[in-house]
Amino acid sequence: MQNVMKIFFTLFLFCQTLSVQAVEFELQDYRRKIKPIGDNLGTALGYHRESINSFHSRLNQFQEKFDRMGGGVVQTKPISSVRVENHYKESPAAPVPYDYTESVDSFETVSKPSGNDQFESNQLSSHRQIGFYVLPFVALQSPGDFRHKPLDMLIEQEMGFSTGWRAGLQGPHFFIEGELAYNRNKLRGLVDIPGIGPPLSPVKASGESEGFGVLLNAGGNFKLSDQTSVLIGAGFGAVNQEIGFDILGSLLEEEDTLFTYQIFSGLNYDLSDHFRIGLRYRWMKVGEMELFSNRVLHIAELSMGYIF
Repeated sequence: MQNVMKIFFTLFLFCQTLSVQAVEFELQDYRRKIKPIGDNLGTALGYHRESINSFHSRLNQFQEKFDRMGGGVVQTKPISSVRVENHYKESPAAPVPYDYTESVDSFETVSKPSGNDQFESNQLSSHRQIGFYVLPFVALQSPGDFRHKPLDMLIEQEMGFSTGWRAGLQGPHFFIEGELAYNRNKLRGLVDIPGIGPPLSPVKASGESEGFGVLLNAGGNFKLSDQTSVLIGAGFGAVNQEIGFDILGSLLEEEDTLFTYQIFSGLNYDLSDHFRIGLRYRWMKVGEMELFSNRVLHIAELSMGYIF
């Protein structure tokens, strides 16, 4: 019976030894695979370490009691205390040095413009390129006299009017533009009838002239101030002119497209960055027709338009 008890205790002690070693291997594997879960992990591992050490102490006491009973010594692998370290304890974070250069580089200094800066800004603004503009205009024209060549009749032209559109490109000191215009005048004259004296002769005649013109102009402009500039230029083109006269119930008329040229000067005033008014005087000469001599027109115009 005593031999059976020895065998039983020997087997029991051997199983306990294997169990302790298995627990030790599991803890080591657990330590390798576990992920950090905070500071409480170290406390939990410490609790398991104390439990294993306590179990090892009881196992040693059981070995001593078994030896005192006279049984053989069971050779077991000494169980070392399991040391569990907290690899997940947070280390104090080192202070990160503050880069003051980045703040200095990103800091923008805003200063109030001085009087000189404002003057230079105004100078640049006054010499900026204006670009494209559209200027409709109206005008009064005071034509000079011309003649009906076959009748040698002097024709007087009354005050007329003109209107049109002008569009162009303007740089700092020059401009080029196209002009589309319409003009109209009342005419009157006296016709001497051969072989008939006063009071039947001369005979009054009345008529009208009108024309549609397309001209190309170019010239220079000069700044007087930020808003005011003067200009001078010249242009040429063609005018489709029609003249009709009623003499004693007989209508004399002619229509032709004639070469035309002009010279002009003027003054522009910019109300804002995009609106302009202008005054311009133009001297225009319309070519000669088959029945009528050339015409000279003195045109005073007012324009107002938009600058892009």
